[in-house]
Amino acid sequence: MDMIRFQHALIYVTEARFQNRSWRGSFAFVRASGKATDMAKICAVLMTLAVLLLLAPTIALSACAGHDLAQGWDTDFAARVSARAAATPFGEGRMYEVQRDGAASTLFGTLHLTDDDVATPPDALIDRLANARQLMVEVTREEEKRMMRKIILNPGLFLAKDSARLQRSLSVAEWRDLVRMLKPYGIPEPYANQVAPWYLAITLTIPACAQADVASGRLILDRRIEAAAKERGIPVTGLEIPEEVFSLFSDLPYDDQVAMLRASLPTAWLAEDMLATTKRMYKNGQIAQIEAFSLALLEQVDDPKASQAADKFLELLLVERNRRWMDQLVPALDEGGLVVAVGALHLTGEDGLLAQLQALGFKVTRLDL
Repeated sequence: MDMIRFQHALIYVTEARFQNRSWRGSFAFVRASGKATDMAKICAVLMTLAVLLLLAPTIALSACAGHDLAQGWDTDFAARVSARAAATPFGEGRMYEVQRDGAASTLFGTLHLTDDDVATPPDALIDRLANARQLMVEVTREEEKRMMRKIILNPGLFLAKDSARLQRSLSVAEWRDLVRMLKPYGIPEPYANQVAPWYLAITLTIPACAQADVASGRLILDRRIEAAAKERGIPVTGLEIPEEVFSLFSDLPYDDQVAMLRASLPTAWLAEDMLATTKRMYKNGQIAQIEAFSLALLEQVDDPKASQAADKFLELLLVERNRRWMDQLVPALDEGGLVVAVGALHLTGEDGLLAQLQALGFKVTRLDL
């Protein structure tokens, strides 16, 4: 089912379920205003953003029109970005071979993007895929569809448990900025309190223009690789299911979720430009620079709490997921013939997949594209 048809179905089902008295109780704020249709539309927006969340943080979309921020960097800022990236293990390159005891496999770093110039699987990757016994991705398309069905049945999955707390947890200026930033996403002020803070924080890292691109039905690079595998009869498995990703954030204490949201506010207005910058870095194979410039930009805010929240975000979205994936990856890699396609930032760094595999005795070799 394409995204537009799915949203229409979600609105229809939400309106129908709203007529059920037992279900209405959990949405008293909607019942009081009588805006069942509005809430259904909000839930449809949340579903769209839920799909995008699975693809964070390396996501950029063609409907967005940002510009490369590197064009305006001063010498000091550029030097800090370069130094941080240079110190990152496996900071350059998008495709690697890992080998242990004669069993070889391929790891490919993706950018969750629909633009053909980066979303077309490279020939070198397709050659490796053609001879693979299995493809592993972050979350399979089937799991994504299952998640969509689950949200239809329970559109409150991403709503805050205490809908009155968020506005009281932010300053007047922060709340005003948040409400203004959420309008392009179709989330008006009366409902901003209803969405979980962690979800709003991640939402603001993904430009509203992303929704149009997802709704168009165009495939991101990951899905094109998955389709190529299926065309060749190669089994595709996922390293996780959506609930595992969401629980990393939804299980956070409420105050930590609010801190994460606060950390996203200062740079949210740069989201489209940050994505344009990310795309250029990815095409050049400068993967470590993607994280390096994001962190350097946040340092400009000069807020220790924001930096701590950003570190927590990366810890959950990258480091913790990498650790979980290793339990599945290592046995599969020891069999050889595996192709792994995950977000490029999962490969780099001391806690990246490549460094962890190297520490376990795998020989890691960068491959040309």
